[in-house]
Amino acid sequence: MKQLLFTFLSICLLSIAFFSSCCSDCDHIECQNGGVCNGGICDCTEGWGGDNCQTAISCSVVTCGVNQTCVVDSTTNTANCECLLGWASDATGECSIDISTILTGGNNANGTFYTVVDSCNLSIFFYSAHLYEAPSGVTSFYIEGWGGFDAPIVVALANVIDSTHFVISEQTNPNWGLTINGATGTFSADGSTIVCTYTITFADGITESCTMTMTRI
Repeated sequence: MKQLLFTFLSICLLSIAFFSSCCSDCDHIECQNGGVCNGGICDCTEGWGGDNCQTAISCSVVTCGVNQTCVVDSTTNTANCECLLGWASDATGECSIDISTILTGGNNANGTFYTVVDSCNLSIFFYSAHLYEAPSGVTSFYIEGWGGFDAPIVVALANVIDSTHFVISEQTNPNWGLTINGATGTFSADGSTIVCTYTITFADGITESCTMTMTRI
């Protein structure tokens, strides 16, 4: 009986040794981007993270395309390519769309026209405005006919801040008779609709706040 028990224990020990030698914690672990498995855990090379070293965590390992730049997200600890200011991504993910082109109807040379409903604290105005690209290119555009004033024509410079927003800094002109105190605006993905909230101060000191809704003609 003792011999039988000894034989059984020997077989068990040999089996454990056999399977231990055949199987490894790393057998089913696939480390990517140069990572090496150690005890079932991937040791990643510099710039990579994640369970399988599949996630870029540093811009040093990221190559971005045209009109793109790499940005590290501190919240998710990931490095990703984003479009440069003034550019938007197309259906393939490439940053090939000039945002000013979106707002000027694809015709930056001549721009495009919008009908405007300007709802102000004193009254409501209806007029048309002309949008065209500024000389500085993709990051800015002009709104000609701002406020619907008969004379002189106010041409406000707007600056794109991302694919759906723009800002207008405080600006004036000796011929305007008013100062645009600043504005923020949003636009639809195709540029067909623009909404802008702004405040102006006239030469006599009267201040008016308005929300301008523009629809492409």
